[in-house]
Amino acid sequence: MRMDKLTSRFQQALQDAQSLAVGRDHNLIEPVHLMVALIDQQGGSTRPLLAQAGVNVPALRERLGEALEALPKVSGQAGNLSVGNDLGRLLNVTDKLAQQRGDAFIASELFVLAALEDSGAVGKALKAAGADKSRLEAAIEKMRGGESVQSENAEDQRQAMEKYTIDMTARAESGPGIVDQWGNPLSFTSGRISSKSFVSIQYGMVEVRVRVPDLDMGGWPAIWMLGTSNLGWPANGEIDLMEMGWREEFRDLHDSHNGGNGLGNSTVNQVTGGNALWEVDGQAANLAWDPDDQYCRPYYRYDPPLTGEFMRYRLYWDDSSLRF
Repeated sequence: MRMDKLTSRFQQALQDAQSLAVGRDHNLIEPVHLMVALIDQQGGSTRPLLAQAGVNVPALRERLGEALEALPKVSGQAGNLSVGNDLGRLLNVTDKLAQQRGDAFIASELFVLAALEDSGAVGKALKAAGADKSRLEAAIEKMRGGESVQSENAEDQRQAMEKYTIDMTARAESGPGIVDQWGNPLSFTSGRISSKSFVSIQYGMVEVRVRVPDLDMGGWPAIWMLGTSNLGWPANGEIDLMEMGWREEFRDLHDSHNGGNGLGNSTVNQVTGGNALWEVDGQAANLAWDPDDQYCRPYYRYDPPLTGEFMRYRLYWDDSSLRF
């Protein structure tokens, strides 16, 4: 198997496995060295993958440590180190699994899968810690997001996604304090990503890419920018790059000016728009309810709708205008 076809994370783990073997006076790099290196890898994906698959990772790590201690030590052969037959065979199986999935590079999770099906010490340790092939494969598919491995940096990119993004999920919640801004009781709360205290913008071009799910069951996805002053809303101002989930009254209000198919014919999945809000005499004023569409023109797209794919939303902002 060509080592340059391994992902960078997998290559790093092999190097760590080699160092582990050298430090313990082992003359062969065995599967247990590599599995320990993968589990202990800083920022690696193996430990969270196994946890996702229901494996007792601390128990597994303890068993692997015992397997390391059981390996024979050879003194007086500094530098004489090679890949053991068992590890070579498992790496070849891993290569085959990658080819079956259409991967251009071999990722470390497939070594874990290969090791689970093996009858050696690592396979036994995985099974004893609760590893199951179907659950592990499901965890791998979830981690990959249905994609094949086409880059040597694929595993690093996954970890960047886990570190810098948030899975926003609405939760079914109700009770005291679960209300909207007007005090009405709610049955659901929503997820959000807040950039407050991390970034502030005044003027220029702002662009986001957003994928919105089917909104027929409800939902109000939006990209909002709020003012940075200490004033409360709406006195601190608000600029909305996009909002969806508009009720029929709003969609019909703007239909005739924006290529609509006639009153009552649009759905929440077909209309989006921007908005700006500010305070007038203690009340919130905004552009969205502009019957003549002089200032606010929502966007209608019927086929395909605006959901289920990444859409690009852009704001051009200067000292005299906002263009969405």
